[in-house]
Amino acid sequence: MNKPYPHDSLVLDWFRGVAIQYKEDGTWKDLPAPNLADKMPHFYVTGEYRRKPRVIRWRVADMDRGALALARTVEDEFNLENSPAFKGWLCEWVEVTK
Repeated sequence: MNKPYPHDSLVLDWFRGVAIQYKEDGTWKDLPAPNLADKMPHFYVTGEYRRKPRVIRWRVADMDRGALALARTVEDEFNLENSPAFKGWLCEWVEVTK
């Protein structure tokens, strides 16, 4: 029986629009999405590829009456700080890569 291509699941994910990265000179770089690519990427057998990690970022605000609010963007942060209900930040920005 034939051995599967080492990157077959990543190639299929790329076709489905999942963000894929390749490693070049120690740095992870984005492959263009299939709808933007001029040609199919090579996916070399010896190359390193991965699904692009998702970065989740948040900051928690203390609001009037014991309420909490979540900021996920700098715009959220600005809007919360300028809200009359804003009392202060409960933490600095937290960032998780998944």
